[in-house]
Amino acid sequence: MASFLKSVNTFNSDTSLLQQDERYTIILNSNLGAGATNNVKTFNFDWSVIPDRNYEVHFSFNSMPMSLTWVSQPICMIYSDLFAGGNVYMPTTTNGASSTQSLGVAFPYVLSANTFLHAEDGTVPPIFVNSRPHINQFTVSLLTNANPPVPYNPFSGTGVEGTMVPWVLTLEFVPVDKPTRMLL
Repeated sequence: MASFLKSVNTFNSDTSLLQQDERYTIILNSNLGAGATNNVKTFNFDWSVIPDRNYEVHFSFNSMPMSLTWVSQPICMIYSDLFAGGNVYMPTTTNGASSTQSLGVAFPYVLSANTFLHAEDGTVPPIFVNSRPHINQFTVSLLTNANPPVPYNPFSGTGVEGTMVPWVLTLEFVPVDKPTRMLL
């Protein structure tokens, strides 16, 4: 009747099922990255510790509190060279399909007199990658939506540019089976 259910002992001895649904979480703390400013940080990580397969990469982001009171505050976009050649595109005024290193947007989140930059899984779509990253030294940049993008520095008061505060970016690698398509 319940032949599709496996006992704990059977499941633990079946190595083909052990890594099938494992998720891998990478926590990037700007205080631990290299770089003089918090809007561009370089990290080192040995990606060979996770299996080389297809993933959906979800992310969440949170900064320390800051003052974001100026009306013309730029939009903070999160970029990384970690997923070069990924499936994320940013249309421009020219023809073609330009891929981008953008992961998504960090939104201002107001709590009393403090503001945070924040993004959580569900506010931005995941990125699909065909394999785990292979570059062990990579950069995370917080840039504006200007053309061309410039480092994000928060404005406070009457438009005085401040310095970006520390942040944490969490990447969650969720294994997925490669979608199959029928050719017509």
